[in-house]
This record gives sequence, C-alpha cells and structure tokens, in this order.
Amino acid sequence: MIRNISSQKFLPEAFLWSLMAMSALALTYQLRWFFPFLWDYTNGFGTTVRLVEFIVQLASNSVYLLVCYLLISLLRRFKTIGYFDNSSLTVCKQIAWSCIGLGVLGSVMAIARNLSEVHWNDWTNFIAVANLGFRTVTQILFFKEPQTMYFLVGVLLFIIHDFTGKALAVRSENESFI
Repeated sequence: MIRNISSQKFLPEAFLWSLMAMSALALTYQLRWFFPFLWDYTNGFGTTVRLVEFIVQLASNSVYLLVCYLLISLLRRFKTIGYFDNSSLTVCKQIAWSCIGLGVLGSVMAIARNLSEVHWNDWTNFIAVANLGFRTVTQILFFKEPQTMYFLVGVLLFIIHDFTGKALAVRSENESFI
C-alpha cells in the first residue's frame, strides 16, 4: 500500500476546516431562527425551555468553532516544530476546558428538553429527593442523552497535558546536561 505523505498532513487540517465551516453554517441558521423567536418570546409567545435551547445551541456552536480553531493552530504548530512546547500545552488545556464546557452545555440542554419528566410533586422528603434526583440524572444525562464523552475527552486531554508537561521538563533537563 502506497502512503502519500502530503495527504496525511493535509487531511486532518482539511477535516477541521470542514467541521469549522459546518459549525459556522449551523451557527448562521440558529441565529437566523433565534431573532424571530426572540421577538415572539418578548411578546409572550415563546417558552423558556426553547429560549434555553437556543442559547445553549449558539454557545455550543461557538465553542465548536473555538475548538476547531485551536486544533488547527495546534496542528500547524506541531508541523512547524515537530513536537509540543509550552504554548501547545496552553492550547491543549484550553481544548480540555472547552470539552468540559461542551459537556456542561449539553447537560443543560438535556435537562431543559426533559424537564417535563421530572416529577416535581414527588420531591417530598430526603429519600424521595435522593431517589428521584439519582433517577433523573442517570436516565436523562447517561441513558437518554449521554454527555459523558465530552467529559471523558476533557479529562483525557488534561492527562495528556500533564504528561506532556512532565516530558518537556525532562527534555529541558536532559538538554541542560548536554
């Protein structure tokens, strides 16, 4: 099998640019529908749940754009110097925080969409609150609309950040001996 080295270097960045374009397009459409909804909402026709969904979708696509931009800058930096440096570690940490932010935004949207399934009248004592709280969190956030992947990717990136930071410290220590 023949490997084309130039396509291997081009494909990840092209993929990220296409994701960035799709996210910008989705952001454009969401803004297009948000302003008429906001007009109806201020006149008393919209619902608060739908307003939360719009705001979370706009924020999520903005974070997607940020993550794509950070990944493109990280790839370009890696292509020029061939390894991660301290500025790359900063970008990696920003991406990790963005992933955790996406998980929180997704959780807020899942809760807003499924707020009717929360049985508010049954929250009478501590045992009922604990039982219904656990049931609601597990059913909505883990089974119905799981958001755990964003949190796992964020934690993984924090682990990579710490490992790379230690590797850079060892590398600079080794260079000081030479």
